[in-house]
Amino acid sequence: MKHAIPGGVPRRAPAVLRALSGTVATAVAVALLAGTQPALATPATDPARPQQPGANGAAAASGTAADVPAARIAARLSGKRVEALSERTETSTTWVEKDGTLTTDLFAGPVRFQRDGGWTDVDLTLQAAADGSVQPKAHPRGLKLAGAGGERVKSLKEAQAAGAEAQAQDGGRQARSLVTLGSGDQQVELQWLGGLPAPELDGTRATYRDAVADGAADLVVEATRTGFEQFVTVKQRPTAAGFSYTMPLRAKGLKAEAQPDGSVLFTDRKTGEQRAVLPAPVMWDATTAPGSTEHARQAKVGLKVVQHGDRIDLVFTPDAAFLADPATTRSTGRPTPRSTGATPAPRTPTAAPARPAPSSTGAPARSPTR
Repeated sequence: MKHAIPGGVPRRAPAVLRALSGTVATAVAVALLAGTQPALATPATDPARPQQPGANGAAAASGTAADVPAARIAARLSGKRVEALSERTETSTTWVEKDGTLTTDLFAGPVRFQRDGGWTDVDLTLQAAADGSVQPKAHPRGLKLAGAGGERVKSLKEAQAAGAEAQAQDGGRQARSLVTLGSGDQQVELQWLGGLPAPELDGTRATYRDAVADGAADLVVEATRTGFEQFVTVKQRPTAAGFSYTMPLRAKGLKAEAQPDGSVLFTDRKTGEQRAVLPAPVMWDATTAPGSTEHARQAKVGLKVVQHGDRIDLVFTPDAAFLADPATTRSTGRPTPRSTGATPAPRTPTAAPARPAPSSTGAPARSPTR
């Protein structure tokens, strides 16, 4: 199963929580409600400080200048485009061309963020932290993944029982934080009912091999610029009828309500303002069309919402007939995301995992201005 939690949408804009499931694999994606800070342009130098002699020549050589007027001079002198640092934001870069016109590169997700008083490039490479957790080298929303710890569930049957206990007792098996994103009132935490093995790190991806101890399922988390994607790859068909599993989600001050189309609407409990939407979940198997990564065989997944204050239990029930179908093939490699962007896919009612659009990884959309 895949759970993705992307963040970084503008403040007050509705966020997206998405869910998907797979056959032998399932998935859930969650988008952070809003960035902890608005993405504002920040001057690289004190605007009140006069330019020093030779500053324009230095700017021309470096390819950057403090502001638009300085960048225009530098671009004219160098015959090359120069970035105006005063216009820089998390998701945009503004250039002054050699003819004096401006071009803004817009990115679907943050490519940099403010840290320690300056800009830091986003680096999603995962690494072990001193406290045993796993974190990207530089993430704009403070993404944090779990390290090893706790007693793993022994089977899919035990995983289902743990979910039932959690709903009935408002507790049951100890829920362990799997992924945390954001901070304060903007924090979203996705949990796993049971212990976790030490994750295997591969670039932006962490694989919790045999998170279900008998080898029935792996958990996979992949860092993205806007948050994360989380997969559960189910490697054995469930033996019990009516198989379901529960993923607790903690989000302060939110009320969750199931919608007629199978999605879940999250609203602020005090104001009633819409804060996030979890599109109707879908599952797929490993079958793909020739020459494509699109999963050809898909089915719907039942989703029930059980709320206990700030904890929201998301109970997923995969399609039993799809699971039992001999034509359903299990995944044998790493999960293949279906996502094309940080917003819901246009198809309804399913939604794609929350992987940032290609432009968020360095292929910007350009908006020329004068």
